[in-house]
Amino acid sequence: MAQACVPTPLALPIKNVTLASGKTQRGVLLTVAEPEQSFAFLPNWGVNNTFLYGPQCDALDLAGGGDSCVTFRGGIYKPVDSMTKGTPPPDLKSPTDPWSSKTYKLLTDTFKVASNVSLKNFVFANPVDYRAWDLQGYEPLNMIGMDRGSTLMSTLRSTGHIASSAFGFWWGLDGTEDGDQQQGSLVLGGYDKAKTHGDGTSVLMSYRTDCSTNMMVTIGDITMNLSNGTDISIFEKLNGGTAMLACILPERASVMDMPRTPYFDNLLRVLGHYEADRSTGIDWWNVILDRTSVIYAGGMTFKLEGGLSVKIPNHQLVVPERKIDKEGSRYVNASRPVIRINSLQATTAKVLPILGRYFLTGAYLMGNPSAGRFTLWQANPTSDQILVAVNDKNEVFDPSKLCATTPTASLTTNSPVATAADRPPGDIVNPRLSPGSIAGIAIGSAVVVVACSCLLWFILRKRRSANQEKANGSHKVEHVTQQPEPQSELSTTGSSSASQVEGAAAAEGKSPSLMDMLVRGSRAKPHVTNEHCYFYELRQRSRVCGQLLVDVQTLLRQSNYREYLRVERWVPLPVKGLSDQLFDPPRSLYYLSFLSEVLKSMWEDAVEVIGACAWAVSDNWESGDFAPQIGLQVVNRTTQ
Repeated sequence: MAQACVPTPLALPIKNVTLASGKTQRGVLLTVAEPEQSFAFLPNWGVNNTFLYGPQCDALDLAGGGDSCVTFRGGIYKPVDSMTKGTPPPDLKSPTDPWSSKTYKLLTDTFKVASNVSLKNFVFANPVDYRAWDLQGYEPLNMIGMDRGSTLMSTLRSTGHIASSAFGFWWGLDGTEDGDQQQGSLVLGGYDKAKTHGDGTSVLMSYRTDCSTNMMVTIGDITMNLSNGTDISIFEKLNGGTAMLACILPERASVMDMPRTPYFDNLLRVLGHYEADRSTGIDWWNVILDRTSVIYAGGMTFKLEGGLSVKIPNHQLVVPERKIDKEGSRYVNASRPVIRINSLQATTAKVLPILGRYFLTGAYLMGNPSAGRFTLWQANPTSDQILVAVNDKNEVFDPSKLCATTPTASLTTNSPVATAADRPPGDIVNPRLSPGSIAGIAIGSAVVVVACSCLLWFILRKRRSANQEKANGSHKVEHVTQQPEPQSELSTTGSSSASQVEGAAAAEGKSPSLMDMLVRGSRAKPHVTNEHCYFYELRQRSRVCGQLLVDVQTLLRQSNYREYLRVERWVPLPVKGLSDQLFDPPRSLYYLSFLSEVLKSMWEDAVEVIGACAWAVSDNWESGDFAPQIGLQVVNRTTQ
C-alpha cells in the first residue's frame, strides 16, 4: 500500500561525539547495538558499505594505542557488549568496495539512525586487515558508505524512511573558541533549508574516476580577504586569467587541496609566510605556517561559476594544530598554526584539487545522485532547522504532504540490500551541447598509426524535444548551472559562460574542444616520461602520472543529442610498414583503457547502442600537436 505521506528527511547531527572511552571526536553521531554504543562516523562517497571498526583498534602508527586509537577511529565496536549482534545470511551479496572483501567481514546489529528510526539486523562491514587500504590520516573514522550502492541509503529507502537518495551536508563550525563552534548535520532524503542563505547554484554531476562524489565545480577566483579590508587574488591574471576545476569531497579534512604552483605559492606571498611543516593531527597533512611570522587574521573567498561566492572566515581557516594525546583526549598546540590547506607538491601536483569539509563551513551542499545534480548555497550558521524532502527528479515535495514524524517502528533489514546504482527509470537529467555531432573519436600513439582493437565510433542522434532548443549556447566544460524545479523551494540562479579551463587549448577565450581536453590530459608530469606513463592503466595512471583533465564522459553527457553506441565485434587494425621501434603498445593500451571508461559511463546511463567501427590516427607527440589522419570530427561547442 502506498504511503499516505512523504517521509520527512532524517537529520543526523555532526558534533563532538562522546565515545565509550569518555573522550570526544567530531563526526556524525550514530549508535549501534543494544545497549547503545555511540560512534563518530564520516560519510564516504567512495564506499558503499557502512564500515565499523572493532573490537581491536589499530591506528597503523598514525596515532597511539589504547584510548588514543579509539578517538582516532571515532569509537570501537565491542560485540561482546551487544545483545543484538548477529551474522548475515551466508548467501548475502554485499556491494563491492575499493578493497578486497577478504579485508573485512560482515556482521549485523541494531543501527539507530535517528531517535525514532532503528534498523534491526543492519549489515555492517567490519574491517579486519586494513593495512593496505592506504587511507592514512585522511579518512580515519568509521565510514558511512554514500556511493551509489550505499547500504544505508538503500535500506532507508526500501523501508520507507526517506523519499529519495538526496542528501544535505553542512560540517558546522569547527574552530577553536566556543563561539567558533557549531553543530552541523548530514540530512538524508533532502536538505535543511534553514542552513542555506540566498540563491543556490545547481550543477550537473560529472562522472569521473578521480572524483568519487561526482561533484565538480569551476573556481573562477580565490581571494585572500586581509584584515585591513584589502582583497588579493591568488590566481594568475595573465591572458585574462584561468579557471580551476575542483572536486567537492566532504570527508576531506581541509578547506582545499590546492596546487602548489602557482596558487599556494601566491597565497604564501600574500600572507608573508612560508610552509614550516605538515600537520599529522586531526587536520591531516594541512600546512603548518611559520610561527615566527604574524599569524594571518583574514579570511578566504571562493568565487564559483554561476556567481556564488563562499567566504571562509579566519576562525575556520587558521587554527592551532589539533592532535590526540595518549589518553585519547584532543588538544591544541598554539605554537603550530595550521592553515587548512593541503598544498599539492611535486608528487601530487597534477592531482585533482579538492574542496573539503572546512569549505563546507561556509557553503551548504545538497546532492542528488538520482537526478545527477548537486546544489551549493552560502551557509547560514544557525541551529534552526527546516527539513525539505526532495524527489529523484530534484523537485521538492509539497511541505503539506510531509509526514508529521517518521515511522517509529523498528524494521528488520536482514534481507540482501541493493547493490546496483540507485537510479530511477528513464533518462538522467543531462547537460547539453549546442547543436553539432561527434562523427567519431579516434586516438593514436606518438608519431605512428597504432594497431588498436577497435576504437569507438559515437553516433549521435538529435532529440526532437522543444526543451533542447533552450539548451543551445556556450557552456564551460564540466559545469552547467541551471535552475531546478520548483523554484519556490529550491531557489537557485545559474549562468552559462564560455571561459577557458586552465591549461587547455582554446581559441579566443573559448572553452576547449573534446580533442583539446584529450591532448592536454595525456601529458605526463615533467619528471615522468610518456613511456613510463603509459605502462599504467587509466586509474593507476591518474595516480602515477598526474591529473586527467580529460572528461569525455561529461562532455558526452552535455551533448544536445542522445548518444547511441554498440560494439558489435572487435576489429584488429594491423600496423603496416612500421618498424617495431616505433610501435608503442603501452600507449595504445592506455587509450583503450581511456575509451573503456567512456563505454562504462554510457553503459551506466543505459544508453541505447546501435553501431561501431574502428580507426587509427596519429599524433605528433613531440611537437605537442594532434594530427588526426582519418575518421576524426570533433565539435567545439562554444563555436556553434
